[in-house]
Amino acid sequence: MGCTYHPEELQERKINALFIGCLIVSTSLFLIIYTDYLDKKFKNARKLYDVESCTAADYTVQMPISEKFYNNFCESNQCKLMKDESASFASFFQVELIKKLENNLEAN
Repeated sequence: MGCTYHPEELQERKINALFIGCLIVSTSLFLIIYTDYLDKKFKNARKLYDVESCTAADYTVQMPISEKFYNNFCESNQCKLMKDESASFASFFQVELIKKLENNLEAN
């Protein structure tokens, strides 16, 4: 004889299975909605932080400068190229910037 259940017990098992299934589905939906809520909240917080904070990057423009453009700039602004041709552009720019700042400070 096979394993059989009384009809009332079978009905009770079906109700328990339905309850457990609904509990699992509702928990899964809650977790999905809550993680989506947290994702949106953190994205908004990141945007709010970006809006409220002011950095140098907000006022910085980066552009590539060609050799021809740089030479034209030096000719038009009476820049004197450094005698040492092996010096990097960064060191040349630093020296020129210091000269300009000292001239401006002396003028004031």
